[in-house]
Amino acid sequence: MIKRITERFTPKQYLAELILGLTALFGLYMIVAWSSYTPLDNAWSTASFQTETINKAGAFGAWVIDIFFVFFGYVGHLFPFLIFLVPVFLLKKKAVRFLSATKILLRSFGFITLLMGLTMIATLLFSNTNYYLSGGVLGGSLVIWLYPTLGKFGCILLGFVLSIVGFIFCSGASLIRLIIRFYHWLTMKNERPTNGEQSEKSVEELEQIVIQKPGSFGENNDNVTKEVLQNEEIHSTMNEEVENPLVQPETLINISGLSSSALPPSDIQQTTSEFNENFKSFKTESFDELPKVSITGYGETTSQTAVPTWEGASQTSHLKETQSAVDLVSVSTLNEPAMPTVRLAPMMENSLSESTALSDEMNDLARQFAEQEQQRLAEMEVRAKALNAEEALKVILAEPQTSLQETQEKEITPIYKPYGDSLIHPAFQQPTTKREKPSTPLPSLDLLEYRPTQAQDITREEIHDTTQRIEQQLRNFNVKATVKNVLVGPVVTRYELELQPGVKASKVTNIDTDLARALMFRSIRVAEVIPGKPYIGIETPNAHRQIVPLRDVLDSNEFRDSQALLPMALGKDISGKPVVVDLAKMPHLLVAGSTGSGKSVGVNTMILSLLFRVQPEEVKFIMIDPKVVELSVYNDIPHLLTPVVTDMKKAANALRWCVDEMERRYQLLSALRVRNIEGFNEKIDEYEKMGMPIPNPIWKPGDTMDQMPPALQKLSYIVVIVDEFADLMMVAGKQIEEFIARLAQKARAIGIHLILATQRPSVDVITGLIKANVPSRIAFTVASKIDSRTILDQGGAEALLGRGDMLYSGQGSSDLIRVHGAFMSDDEVVRIADDWRARGKPDYIDSILESADEEEGVEKSAGSSGELDPLFDEVMEFVLTTGTTSVSALQRKFSVGFNRAARIMDQMEEQGIVSAMQNGKREILARRPDY
Repeated sequence: MIKRITERFTPKQYLAELILGLTALFGLYMIVAWSSYTPLDNAWSTASFQTETINKAGAFGAWVIDIFFVFFGYVGHLFPFLIFLVPVFLLKKKAVRFLSATKILLRSFGFITLLMGLTMIATLLFSNTNYYLSGGVLGGSLVIWLYPTLGKFGCILLGFVLSIVGFIFCSGASLIRLIIRFYHWLTMKNERPTNGEQSEKSVEELEQIVIQKPGSFGENNDNVTKEVLQNEEIHSTMNEEVENPLVQPETLINISGLSSSALPPSDIQQTTSEFNENFKSFKTESFDELPKVSITGYGETTSQTAVPTWEGASQTSHLKETQSAVDLVSVSTLNEPAMPTVRLAPMMENSLSESTALSDEMNDLARQFAEQEQQRLAEMEVRAKALNAEEALKVILAEPQTSLQETQEKEITPIYKPYGDSLIHPAFQQPTTKREKPSTPLPSLDLLEYRPTQAQDITREEIHDTTQRIEQQLRNFNVKATVKNVLVGPVVTRYELELQPGVKASKVTNIDTDLARALMFRSIRVAEVIPGKPYIGIETPNAHRQIVPLRDVLDSNEFRDSQALLPMALGKDISGKPVVVDLAKMPHLLVAGSTGSGKSVGVNTMILSLLFRVQPEEVKFIMIDPKVVELSVYNDIPHLLTPVVTDMKKAANALRWCVDEMERRYQLLSALRVRNIEGFNEKIDEYEKMGMPIPNPIWKPGDTMDQMPPALQKLSYIVVIVDEFADLMMVAGKQIEEFIARLAQKARAIGIHLILATQRPSVDVITGLIKANVPSRIAFTVASKIDSRTILDQGGAEALLGRGDMLYSGQGSSDLIRVHGAFMSDDEVVRIADDWRARGKPDYIDSILESADEEEGVEKSAGSSGELDPLFDEVMEFVLTTGTTSVSALQRKFSVGFNRAARIMDQMEEQGIVSAMQNGKREILARRPDY
């Protein structure tokens, strides 16, 4: 039987616990007095005409609680609870054992300091009541004494310091540590288990190997289970007692369940010596075969347990006698093949030295068992491999060559290891967490990273030195000029020069390369015209280039206050001012530049600018991305009319749909007698407010299931973005050029705008017809002046610095604006796209990517050959079953185009199944039994 003996309390400790208990009862009494306090009672500081005491705690309770309020003010409200809770806490923690005079003095000093600080703060921050001061007599006295010296702020600061110092000394704990614990509790973070808990947990989770004597499993199964449970209880008891420093060594329990006093030392030595002798006489050669060990995992049960065969009656009887003294504990095994070890139960401390020899013998025996068992398993594995090889050789000789190939294929077939709960690699796994729908109507700028802007560290001496060098080098080339102004930007610095009369600006432009070499710059750009100034500009690169974050441009007043319908932020100009343009006024944009010049980042900047300002009902996108990876991140955002197009043949179909949509919209504008999409939407809003929606003037019977024309809705802008339209020109050059030219010529008024980007600025891609109809252009870094002239009709793009440095030419102006493009990371683009995907799903139009030529080819072949459409039987069954003769219903049911559905309906009319169209309806002539 296991017994635990605890240290007895001293009389002083019993007296201290008694005093704490009485103090807790007094605190409970004071809580009652506090809850029923009234200033009308006769107390220490008040005298009332009322003879009876109103307080529930009586006259003494009213008297004491009044003292608390008078001396400590508002802080006196805490005293009843402190008097009750502190003794209860000390009693629960058994803190009487550790009390000393030093601790009592420190706690008292901390409590007095805490009272002084709290009362000072209450005096200065709270107003007085009608019955007592806010900080009491203590706080008021301290403030009156210290106020002339420290002032109000100094007294408040001193009060806070005294409160914190007093709390630390009074509680005996650091304030920061308590705040961290409170934060962990608030965030439900469990503390990590200690080393002792981890070791106990690891011991419990180990798998067990049980070694038993023959015949003992069936008979003593319950006894073994009870002994194992007793051993676990002994281990836990010993661990608790060892951790407790107050438990004396003689209270430890022996492994056999007896105390040290129950067994004399002579008997212990005799038992130990006999056990050692028997184990010395024990040899592994006496076994006919190795002992079998049953391996059971944690929490598993086995129906049979193989046990070793022990030879010798004396050994068996002696093991039975010593089984109560020595308990062979389960041996733990890991999942990996490792050497099993035998672990003895923990022995009593006073007999530990006597059992050292026994432990060594048991370890040697276990090591021998493990080595022989490992050797036997290795031999069995070698025999199995040899047997498999012989069988495989027989199979190969007996079967044809195809079996050999199948065997090789099976061997080559890889075995995939799972990645957690999935066989898919984490790099290919799609995010499964569904994002909550944002509450704001548009994305927040917090989705973009904040990058602090760094000021240029160019000194006046450097600017003055460069100015003198420019003037000197120009004089060397017989050009007399004077630097009048210097403009330092984030990427380049522009020196504005005044030429002497008679000097042409083209003379400076012709020597830009020689001037850059003489000034030791990578490249310089000469701006022949600066709007509003009679100077020319020489733009030189800065030694340290700044990054223009997209967030800074979108957070500027120029973008926020822009009245543009389709605002797009490009970046910052030379002076660092944000550049914002309106796509609706461009109305189309050509973007060109060499590979790696920042063209794709510029296109993403334009897209994100629109996503931060417009709703899906206002603007729709059609994105064409031959590179597959540039624009695919925007898939499934609600602004899309169709998924991002990566097939060039389908891209041609998308442009063809845009042309058809343009013609349809022009018919609507003509019917309403308006000139552009703005006037159309205004007229729709005007009549909707009047309660008279406008019916669709171009609706035809059979287009929809409605019997009457549907009401017109507001038209949304359509932005067609082509990331690399050179691939489109390679697939179907003339056709694509025709579509782009028609859209560029006519689509501005009905709200269809093009953004064409290419990295091959050659004349066969950027043809004259496209350039004539796309007035707004952006040129990034190009290789030569020829490419620059192809894009901008003038040079300058070959001198750009790359990485977003661009030249912008607006509509109706030949002036070039140098813009340093905004930068955003791929993660920012993904966050914004995910934010829009969480707001809603896109409403795709399937007919955008359908090929009209293929559909017409099917119809022509079906009509010319006299054969019925392959879907004729299914459509006829649907019509006769449901009685529906609407072409639009057939479109939705069988996912076909309008032309094909109408052709099938005409074939059914020829076969006599339905009648001709009468008043927008068809009658069913045949019935199911007749056909």
